Amino acid sequence: EEADKRISALEKEMESLDAKDGLKAWNELSDWMRNTDLSREDVKILRSKLNELKPAFERTTTSKSSRSSSPQKGDVIAVMTAKIENLVKETGEKSIEELSVEYTKLESEISALSLGNSEKDLLKVQLVPVKDLIEIKSEEEILIKSEDEMTPLNKYKAILEQKKERRQKIKRDLESYRKNFGGSGFDIEMGLKYQEMIEEEKKRLEEMDTKISELKRKIIEFEGS
Repeated sequence: EEADKRISALEKEMESLDAKDGLKAWNELSDWMRNTDLSREDVKILRSKLNELKPAFERTTTSKSSRSSSPQKGDVIAVMTAKIENLVKETGEKSIEELSVEYTKLESEISALSLGNSEKDLLKVQLVPVKDLIEIKSEEEILIKSEDEMTPLNKYKAILEQKKERRQKIKRDLESYRKNFGGSGFDIEMGLKYQEMIEEEKKRLEEMDTKISELKRKIIEFEGS
């Protein structure tokens, strides 16, 4: 409700503001967002309103972005995005080992790029579907093992360890997003992207906690039988 009021007020102001003051109003709203724990619904509302108001503030951001974003940087991001998209398309054709190698390679390449933390985060988040598939395929390989190779109890224990490792990765990413979001002067569009990323990681962490709890329950049942 508060977010909707602020955006409605800004929408009215934009009609009478010139380009410079319009950008200032956007920045003030962005500052407010960084200090407010918005719900996913609020983020959706902001995104919708942002798209509606975008033409009004593009008069200032167009010239600004042309100065701050060099062609070289844009090329680097485009090339890396293409690599990620190609890997996502090829996931069904690759083994777990191949996917893991490619995932690690791309993640390392992104970390080594001469880009800001926010730009790296936006690239790395595109790799999440690959990591999800690696996890799924790895669990499938464990579950299809015969009892001679691995008992049901040990299967659950192996999957539990994998999920614990994945949980740590999700937690590290969430903490990184929060740190970068809180410590940088993002414009409102980047702020919205970070809000969405944070909300998604929080949801992912909650889901992983639920899966881990369920696995622990099954292990206790097996050990007690």
